[in-house]
Amino acid sequence: PPTAVPSWFAIGWTSRDRTLFLSPTEAEEHSILADFLNDMYYGQWYHNAGIIVFAVVASHFVTLFGGGFGWLIIVMAVCATYYELSIKRVRRNARDDLAREVTKKGLRTDVESAAWINSFMQRFWLIYEPVLSATIVASVDQVLQVSTPAFLDSLRLTTFTLGTKPPNIDHVKTFPDTEDDVVLMEWKVSFTPNDLLDMTHRQAAHKVNPKVVLEVRLGKGFASVGKDIIVEDISFSGTMRIKLKLINNFPHVQTVDLSFMQPPAFDFVLKPVGFDVSLIPGLQPFIQNQVHASLGPMMYDPNTFTLDLAQLLSGAPADTAVGVLAVTVHNGRGLKGTKLGGGSPDPYISFNISGRAELARTSIKHSTSSPRWEETKYILLNSLTETLNMSIMDYNERRNDSHMGTTTFDLKTLADDGEQTHILGEVIYNGQPRGRINYDVNYYPVLKANKLPDGTVEPLPETKAGVVRVVVHQAKELDPRGMQINPFFKLQLNGKTVHRSQTLKRSPNPIWERPHEMLVTAKSSAVIGLKVLDDNTLRPDEPLGSLSVKLEDIFAANEKGNDWFPLSHARSGKVRITAEWKPVLMAGAINGADAYTPPIGIVRLYLKRSRDLKNVEAITGGKSDPYVRVLHRGLVVARSIVHDNDLDPDYDEIVYLQVHSPKDLFVLEVMDYQHNSKDRSLGIADFLVTNLIAEGPDKTTKPWVGTGKVTKTERLKSDGRKTVKGDLEYEAEFFPCVHLSDVSFAPADQVQTATQTIAESSEESTPANQSVENLGGASAGNTTPTTSSFVSLPNSPKSSADSASVTTGTEGTNGTTTAKEGDKGVTLSREQLLKTQTGVLAFQVISGQLAKKGARLEVLFDDGYWPAFSTEHSRSKHNTWDEIGEALIRELDFSSVTLQLNTAEKDTREDVIARIQVDMNEFLENTLDKPFTFSLLPTDGGGARSTVTIMSKYIPVEMQLLKRESITNTGTIRVDLLDGKGLPSADRNGKSDPYCVFELNGDRVYKSEICKKTLAPVWNEKFEMHVPSREKAEFGVEVYDWDRVGTPDKLGRALINVDEGIEPFQAVERVVPLRDFRDASKPAGEIRIRMVFTPQYLHRSRKATSTFSAAGRIGSTLGGGVVNVGGGVLQAGEFVGKAGVG
Repeated sequence: PPTAVPSWFAIGWTSRDRTLFLSPTEAEEHSILADFLNDMYYGQWYHNAGIIVFAVVASHFVTLFGGGFGWLIIVMAVCATYYELSIKRVRRNARDDLAREVTKKGLRTDVESAAWINSFMQRFWLIYEPVLSATIVASVDQVLQVSTPAFLDSLRLTTFTLGTKPPNIDHVKTFPDTEDDVVLMEWKVSFTPNDLLDMTHRQAAHKVNPKVVLEVRLGKGFASVGKDIIVEDISFSGTMRIKLKLINNFPHVQTVDLSFMQPPAFDFVLKPVGFDVSLIPGLQPFIQNQVHASLGPMMYDPNTFTLDLAQLLSGAPADTAVGVLAVTVHNGRGLKGTKLGGGSPDPYISFNISGRAELARTSIKHSTSSPRWEETKYILLNSLTETLNMSIMDYNERRNDSHMGTTTFDLKTLADDGEQTHILGEVIYNGQPRGRINYDVNYYPVLKANKLPDGTVEPLPETKAGVVRVVVHQAKELDPRGMQINPFFKLQLNGKTVHRSQTLKRSPNPIWERPHEMLVTAKSSAVIGLKVLDDNTLRPDEPLGSLSVKLEDIFAANEKGNDWFPLSHARSGKVRITAEWKPVLMAGAINGADAYTPPIGIVRLYLKRSRDLKNVEAITGGKSDPYVRVLHRGLVVARSIVHDNDLDPDYDEIVYLQVHSPKDLFVLEVMDYQHNSKDRSLGIADFLVTNLIAEGPDKTTKPWVGTGKVTKTERLKSDGRKTVKGDLEYEAEFFPCVHLSDVSFAPADQVQTATQTIAESSEESTPANQSVENLGGASAGNTTPTTSSFVSLPNSPKSSADSASVTTGTEGTNGTTTAKEGDKGVTLSREQLLKTQTGVLAFQVISGQLAKKGARLEVLFDDGYWPAFSTEHSRSKHNTWDEIGEALIRELDFSSVTLQLNTAEKDTREDVIARIQVDMNEFLENTLDKPFTFSLLPTDGGGARSTVTIMSKYIPVEMQLLKRESITNTGTIRVDLLDGKGLPSADRNGKSDPYCVFELNGDRVYKSEICKKTLAPVWNEKFEMHVPSREKAEFGVEVYDWDRVGTPDKLGRALINVDEGIEPFQAVERVVPLRDFRDASKPAGEIRIRMVFTPQYLHRSRKATSTFSAAGRIGSTLGGGVVNVGGGVLQAGEFVGKAGVG
């Protein structure tokens, strides 16, 4: 690329004359001094005072050193030039300030003319008005076809024109004293096409008045007659206040508030049957009053009509759902009827938003003033700024239902608390209380994709529940009868009608363009149905064709650009349908219980190294900080640690991946760590498990087996599948799980219902608090069993039409899920499972009672730095998650699990408010096949405790652990430094002052005391150090001679093997021969040490960073790392892709 030209180069003729483009005032003020002095150094009062002081001081020194009158002239010239330049700036600034203030004062009281834009409109209107009129006719005519009453044959807008005279802006008033991001104006506008005073004779001669003609045809077919309804001589004038709210992002205007300061004046001539109806006394004032009565509450001051310009221009539909509201109505108390005959009411509840159409209704409870419903209704919300109305109605068989009262719920409160329980709503009728309603609300927002700083969009997680927006665009070739059909359609979800379109008369190729949104609780099994019918007088609702297709098939077809589907049960015809999926964060929507599939095995993935990675930090002079993360279906399931400033990292790290299908696809993505922003992708590589798996000898006991290790070096690709710089080398091997006969979970609502039933029927009290010991033996918290015994739960969620329904905007639908059939497999007893050391732990996080809203539960295992599983953030203090996680347990007898509540965002920092650590054997004893409640202790030592309810399954894995994977490879080593002998002499007296320095993996871990004047020192000191991996550990000792002045002398050094010859919990004494620093073949004495190894998993703590801790981002995980030792908390060698990552 061409080199940028420096700004100080003289280019072109304009650079030679710097005064060419100056105004006369600027040219007059231009001086030589101004070219060398910045504006900040003159023009202020203290500058003028300073020049006087300078003149006095300079004159004094000139005369003091014998200067004559000539030197004084030079000083006076400098001061006079500076003063002249400065005072000119003072005057210019004063003039500008005065003019600005006068202008602001005039803006507050005066108005501005808009003649320039009116002149533009007079010319532009003649060009644009025909286009505008044609657009209006095309839009309105389609609406009129749909809205034609049954007693009319047709409605057509045959003539529409706004005339040749454009609207006029009479004046504009601006309000300058507003907030910095607000623009406030008042515009007086008028549209008076019959006013000829401001028109020339030529314009008046060619003037066209506004005219609208609506043709109404009465009768049917050939026996119809048309009548014209004419509106002409339209005029309008009014003053409108416009308020613009500015934002930083495009379109830079967030909202536009419109309000008429007083009722506008308008006039018209209406001729429905050939004469002006305004001649009827009192009719025209009545019409005007009705218009003002309708517009007044909407946009007459102080009311405003708000346009969300940012949303309108974002491309998102204005009526799109922002979330789903689940309303659970428990019961009513003291409901009072209003019917004349008296007696007990038959109540039911009708739901609507801000008084609009009914969205859902409960069942009818007969002859009771204290009904008990226990029903849940799902309502799609388009905004959280409205009100949910719950109207209590009294059912009547022979007449209209009676209104008993209404209770309201402000949807704005859902933004702060998404789950509110046991709300007592006061039923109000004519300002009087008429009873109470007890209900719960749960708000599930629609998930939105986050846009990363590099412009890419972060993919959304796959959920089984969400809002689907189905748009039925049009149909073609419906029936050979042609213009004789009046088509409409019925949209169905899982066989239930959820929407009916409007009828288009005499249209064999109808264009509906009708979107409809509905809640889908099971995406994979949802079926969309469409029935196209003919609305005629002879055979109402005659079928013209039907369509039934799975929702996922519609998505797949739309991705390929195919949106036309043929109609079945029809002579001809096809329909155009598109669908858009918006995931909703409902309980169990991500990794839910009813969608759980047990793993068929695990893959041990050994990440070796990457070479020649892309340097995305070259601009800042650094290098990329790479790490590897593993994704499955858009969710991160494992991660490695970060290697700072390394384009050729050696990961040397093992992670474990649960495999649920032989067709599973994992994505290995190399990321660049960013401390203050989102991490950047360096490339991806696909990892298929198909090549690692083969069918087993027995479908019942061993359906899958591994084919052995596979080593690959993959070239990295971009998200667009283009090859990028760098590669990734890894090794993978598959190990099958034992095929158990029944590994499934019940949904959270069934677990809680069954638990409550057992608890109510049980007469035996359960222990309220049971002490739980952590791995080190200290009490970590309390656990509480939910039940003393637990019965088997069904594998499918309930599907009762009376207890739950899904509301789709106009009508409710009931979601049903078919129970899974039990898979054949091996049956193991509880004792047999608990004796298996290696297996996959599947756990269901059911619910929690939290001390703080917004927390999420993290589950960590063994030495895991990153949690193996993390729930979504709780929306209230009483949260239902119904999420399932998995983790590999390497050695059951030595494993532990940590449950902690973290209020920080995922993948950011650690802000833990409560924690408990439980031994894995005890965890399984309490949670295996039954729910159990754990009590988490606050980390600050005070405040309320939090509880979480968890249920688990354990699936054995046929895998032989490597030495580096075993707990005997990691732990704490206590080193006793006993004595030494035969050390070299380094001082003149033939002695030395020796001391020892111990290092582990390049880091100093201990320094001994100094033994003065001896070659056979006796220390008798001890210390402890954490060893992440004995197999990879480099443990050494260096002996120095201490000098009072200068650097210490090197006496000898040696490497100490901590991997072989050391058994757990057994003391081993060794004599370590030292070698000279310069000549390794030369002996330098020996020291004697004693070592005791204690195997244990080392726990790591995270720091507050954007992705994970910047401290200690080095080394490998199951292959060793650098640590801080001496009894402190392990801070380095952070393990992300660990045993236990699911």
